[in-house]
Amino acid sequence: MRAVNAPRRTNQTFRDTVQKSHHVEETLLLKLPIDLVTALPLEYMHLVCLGVVRKLIYLWTKGKKCPGRLSRASLDKLSFRLIYTKNYTPSEFSRRHRSLKEIDNWKATELRQFLFYTGPVILEGILTKAQYVHFLSLSVASPVLQNKKLYLTYNAYASDLLKYFVKCFGKLYGNQYISYNVHGLIHVAEDCKQHGILEDYSGFKFENHLQHLKKLVRAPRLPLQQVHNRIKEIEATQLTSHPQYLKGFKRDWKSDFTACFSDGVHYRVFITDSYTLKLTSGNNCFQLKNGDIAIAKSFLQSKDKNFVFFCRQGRLFS
Repeated sequence: MRAVNAPRRTNQTFRDTVQKSHHVEETLLLKLPIDLVTALPLEYMHLVCLGVVRKLIYLWTKGKKCPGRLSRASLDKLSFRLIYTKNYTPSEFSRRHRSLKEIDNWKATELRQFLFYTGPVILEGILTKAQYVHFLSLSVASPVLQNKKLYLTYNAYASDLLKYFVKCFGKLYGNQYISYNVHGLIHVAEDCKQHGILEDYSGFKFENHLQHLKKLVRAPRLPLQQVHNRIKEIEATQLTSHPQYLKGFKRDWKSDFTACFSDGVHYRVFITDSYTLKLTSGNNCFQLKNGDIAIAKSFLQSKDKNFVFFCRQGRLFS
């Protein structure tokens, strides 16, 4: 397929405007001493999450004359599964899934969660086998390119998966739906070689910080000046716009183990640098070093050691 194997642009062919139809007018970037192809990567928050993943969901739900559109019964089933996951979504996720009826309002973080985590689970049995395998190729390639230990070692594998996704897209959903975003997936793995994992040059961090900047604007007039003044005020008073979350044990309580293990205080929450464990559904499961899945029952902070009481295979451990 030419869309996958076509000759790639180079810095020189771009500067020489070899493909006249690709150039509307001259860009100021030509004055910079950079490679105008490799130095400007495709940003995956917009390309993959808001672009390709949202397009797939639109085609499943609203695709006009699209062979991949799902039946009303399948869509209802998928919406039910999406909402059902809310009770089991850990607090590390910034948002919880909403119904397909609200797909127009889904944020990039929701689409990322769907691609990386929930989609591979809840789509099984709803999509056809060909559609499901097709989605998995994108769902597997993306986390590989997001992982600092894997993105170089398995770069070629991720690239092959993304090329497979692009090749099969037209067959499953129609060639008329192969957009620039879909075609751009071909270049994502190569961009990672140059710039690191997907998150290193994504828009997520900037989008997340926008909410803090918006809070600094209190009137419609002169917003930049307002932001500047508020930041200076914050710096002067040594405050921060979003206080750091304290680590350690939180919310003491009298657990079922208090009588047996009274040498210390029992807690409901345990917070570390990388994760949070709670006794509530969705936050109480974790994996042991041997691969077993355990459910937290209580956290004990004693004078000598700290303990986590957990249940594994119906038995209690600490």
